[in-house]
Amino acid sequence: MSAIRARLRQEDGWGLVSSVLVLGILISLTLPLLSLVDAQQTQSAHERKSESSFNLAEAALDASVFVLGKAWPGAASGAYPASCTSASTSLNCPSASLLARTFSGGDYTNRAWSVQVRDDTGTEYYDPAVVPSLPSWDANDNGKMWVRADARATDGERSVVLLVKRIESTIQFPRNAVTAGWFQSTNNGNKVIVDTKGNAAQPAPVAVRCPGQSPHCLEYRPGQISPDTTTTEYPGETIVTPETLETFRAQAKALGTYYASGCPSSITGEMVFVESGDCSYAGGGKANSATAPGTLVIASGTLYLGGNVTFYGLVYGANLQGSTGEVVRTQGSATIVGAVAVDGDGGLSAGSSKLNVVYAEGVFGSLTAFSGAAPVQGSWRELPAS
Repeated sequence: MSAIRARLRQEDGWGLVSSVLVLGILISLTLPLLSLVDAQQTQSAHERKSESSFNLAEAALDASVFVLGKAWPGAASGAYPASCTSASTSLNCPSASLLARTFSGGDYTNRAWSVQVRDDTGTEYYDPAVVPSLPSWDANDNGKMWVRADARATDGERSVVLLVKRIESTIQFPRNAVTAGWFQSTNNGNKVIVDTKGNAAQPAPVAVRCPGQSPHCLEYRPGQISPDTTTTEYPGETIVTPETLETFRAQAKALGTYYASGCPSSITGEMVFVESGDCSYAGGGKANSATAPGTLVIASGTLYLGGNVTFYGLVYGANLQGSTGEVVRTQGSATIVGAVAVDGDGGLSAGSSKLNVVYAEGVFGSLTAFSGAAPVQGSWRELPAS
């Protein structure tokens, strides 16, 4: 027993050496593992921060598409800023305050973003060397624009692009050659003043609101409306709703053909909107064409066409002034190839030396209004880091 105790008290054994060796092995295994874990955590943090940049870029892109859906840059006068940032105050830029509230704290402490709206090249390929130098409005008039958003959160810049298209909706409008409170011909001859058939398969109505027994409701000689499609007691004081009239107004503003007061020198255009004015055009010349008719809206005021002026499209007098007299008048050899519409008790006075109104049903097919913007499917992509 004493011998065993003596052996246990000896300090020259291999236990300590074995323990040191085991500890060394454990350390040699643990340190690389800790280094790997640290590297993975760093990489994960970098990926999270990069995803934060991506989320901010995508949000700025979506916000810009929303803005385009309210105000399409159809003319140079409606061009978007060269670039939108968090310091921009233009209504054509995404809401910086909203993005700041949505993306705050943490990875977004030092956030920065920018958005560019540019015309397209006619293809669905975004060329970083070409597109940024294009106009910031729909210069080629094809209803498509590129939107690019660049964003950086705490780390890593991300860039995304999207092709956006203009959405049009067809405006419902009565398919009449003439719609008015009354119609009067000022020509005493036996010539055709209003051709209600034109190039259509069937003649269109000449519809007036006044009762059939009124002596001033329809004043014309036999044969001056051919074929004679006149009808009376047309229902409704207005042809379109106030909302649709506002749509016309907004469309003209986007196209740069809106006139708050006074009359333009030219009535050529897809949508020309005169808020207030008595407009007179004589002499010669043509406005629009048979293949590209336009719409002329006079909200409050009158229109006079004389001489040899030819207007291709729809003439709409909203008659907000509540006139019972002439709202649209043609004389001489002036011709409206399309249709005429007047609200309320206002009327159309036509006729002098030749045909003045020729029905063209194609003007209604081109009567569309901007109703928003939407992404072009398959055009979204992320640009590689520069």
